[in-house]
Amino acid sequence: MMARIVTLLALLLVLGCERNSQSGLQPSGEDIPDQEGWHSRVVVTQKGRRAAVIRYGHMRKFSKRNMVLFDGGIEVDFYNPDGEHTSNLVAEEGRMWENIGKIEAFKNVVVTTDSGMVLKTQYLVWEQQEEKIHTDKMVTITTRDGDVLTGQGFESDQNFHKWVILKPKGFSKKRIDLSEFELAPSEKTAPPDSATAAGEVAIDSVDRQ
Repeated sequence: MMARIVTLLALLLVLGCERNSQSGLQPSGEDIPDQEGWHSRVVVTQKGRRAAVIRYGHMRKFSKRNMVLFDGGIEVDFYNPDGEHTSNLVAEEGRMWENIGKIEAFKNVVVTTDSGMVLKTQYLVWEQQEEKIHTDKMVTITTRDGDVLTGQGFESDQNFHKWVILKPKGFSKKRIDLSEFELAPSEKTAPPDSATAAGEVAIDSVDRQ
C-alpha cells in the first residue's frame, strides 16, 4: 500500500511539472535576452549624427524582436541637427525598437528642455523617423514663466520648438494673452487680442511656437 502511495505522488509531481511547463511559466526562447548590460549607454544616430544618448541602469536586448528593454531607470539626452543639446528625459523604465527607431518611456517621465519647459507624464514616445515626440496620456507642462498647463495628449517636434497639448487646462499667476494660442473655431469666445484674468483657462488645443 505504501509503495502505491509513493508511486501515485511521484506521478502527480511529474504531471504537475508538465502542466507548469506548458502553461508558459518557464521562459521560452524568445523571452530570454541574448544580451544584457548594466550602467552603460546607447548612442542613437540619425542621418549620421548623434540624435540621442540613452543611459540606463539595466538593459536586456531581444534581437529577434529588435527590442531593447530598460528596467533600471533611464536618462535620455536629445540633440538637434547642429549637435546642440536640447532636452533631457528621465523615467523609471523604457523600451527601444531598433528596426523602426522608436523609444518609449514609462512611469514618472519628466522632460526638461534647455529653454526651461518641464513636461511630466506616465508615458512618452519618440518616433525617430518622423522626428516627433508624443503621448496620448495625461500631461502637465510648466513653462519657464511658471505657467502650468495640463491636458490629455501631447505632440511635439523632437527639439520641442513647436508643441501641441490636447484638451488643455491652464493656470497662470498673471494675465494670459489669448493671442499666443491657436483655438479651435468653436472655442473662440473672445477677440484674439483680448486677455483673461489669472485663473484656469479651458481651450480645445494649444499650438505653441
